[in-house]
Amino acid sequence: MRTTMLCLAAVVLAAMFLGGCAKFTRQNYEMIQRGDDRARVKEVLGRPSQHSSEMWFYINNTPYYRAKIHFENDQVVNKEWFDEENRWVQPAE
Repeated sequence: MRTTMLCLAAVVLAAMFLGGCAKFTRQNYEMIQRGDDRARVKEVLGRPSQHSSEMWFYINNTPYYRAKIHFENDQVVNKEWFDEENRWVQPAE
């Protein structure tokens, strides 16, 4: 019984971890708009991989892609997407 509970707990924790990682996708990135605040970005994309006071970085390793979200006065002013070859991709308008 104890082993079953431990296995179940491990599965639940793994699902929570993997679910959190899945927030950073191109589809969710496209939902971010100029003027969105940091809370909205975090809600849509999750916690950034790295951050500074004016920029948040999101990185996915397999497949590789990344994004930069630029802030001024705690609002999005620009965003950038880089593909698996580290090329900048023009934002969809």
